[in-house]
Amino acid sequence: MKKLLLASTILTLSTPAFADNIKDYAEIGYQTMSIDGIDSDSGKSLKPKGFKLEVSKDFGVVYGTISYLSTEKTLNNSSTETTGDLTRTSKVKRKFEIEQLSIEIGKVFNFENSLYLDIHGGYTRNMAKASANGEINVSNPSLNLSETLPVNISTRDSANAIRFMTDLGKTFEKFYLEAGIGFEHIRNGSFKETNFVYSAQAGYKFTDAMSINLEFRDAKDYEGLAANFRYHF
Repeated sequence: MKKLLLASTILTLSTPAFADNIKDYAEIGYQTMSIDGIDSDSGKSLKPKGFKLEVSKDFGVVYGTISYLSTEKTLNNSSTETTGDLTRTSKVKRKFEIEQLSIEIGKVFNFENSLYLDIHGGYTRNMAKASANGEINVSNPSLNLSETLPVNISTRDSANAIRFMTDLGKTFEKFYLEAGIGFEHIRNGSFKETNFVYSAQAGYKFTDAMSINLEFRDAKDYEGLAANFRYHF
């Protein structure tokens, strides 16, 4: 479950046109994650998918952001093992669910040449659930034996995380590019871990009120990739 819980001085007062309302928006997106250390049928990282909701508001001195992420992945496992006269057949569906609720505050500093620095940090509540449902059949024809055992297992866990990021961005007439670095400290009971976080984002604003963006985050144990639609207000 640990892996499941498991992304200046102002030089000028001018504000880039794209950044006028860069932190006043509501956003919905499609998110996919890649989590290391979870065995799947392919032996690769677990990759749950889902949706993301985010709202950000600039209050002048600082801006505030609240976001919610919900992803899940279902794996259908079936196997048959034979040892002598004993045959064991299993059909089990495993489901992994991850939710994140984040609250952040930050400040954007605008520079010359349409550059800006976004310093932000906050708190994230990570919630994970893993379940397995199905049946296991054990049979021995020579003894006329056959027994089916139900499988119904569910476990939940949660962790708290604190994240601090510094993002450097550049705006164009319709586009913006952004790259960031920071750290994330995760605590789950006695378990503690601090990792570097790297992020990148590219966006295109096709009207004054609407834009789309693609964002990527790497936090060592997990990676996230999202495609978002943003409404600026």
